Amino acid sequence: MTTRTICGPDCRCHKHTATPRTDEQIWTTEFDHKPCDVVDMPFARELERELAASKAEIKELKESAERIGTNRYEQLKKAEAEVAFWKSKAYEAEQSEGQLEAEVERLKNGFQGSCYCCEPVGILNQKLEAEIKKLKTEYWFMEEALNKEIAALKSEIK
Repeated sequence: MTTRTICGPDCRCHKHTATPRTDEQIWTTEFDHKPCDVVDMPFARELERELAASKAEIKELKESAERIGTNRYEQLKKAEAEVAFWKSKAYEAEQSEGQLEAEVERLKNGFQGSCYCCEPVGILNQKLEAEIKKLKTEYWFMEEALNKEIAALKSEIK
């Protein structure tokens, strides 16, 4: 078996071609019924070029997928941060809404107004409304008791 190697400025050995595997077979065989006689070498070279191109394409696709994955991960993290931000804003808005509803209730009930007299008057109104409610409840109980007494007296008269 003879091996030819010329590694100089004009080298065309199998190590420095676009199809090193195929060219290695040509350079290392003795040309008497070896693989180069059975296999069509131009076809083998074309297959090897396609393989090399496929490997380069696969490498590019892997790099692209990694970049896309990294970008998607960063987008996901940004989206999660934005969701957390808006959740906190919603919580703050709910708290503020509760405080505003309480303030509206205070204004409706007369605890705060436009002059220095309004607040004490509002408090007095609240007390008077509570007293009226209490009196109405007592009146209802007294009326019920009187109706029972009247019914009892009517039943005795008959």
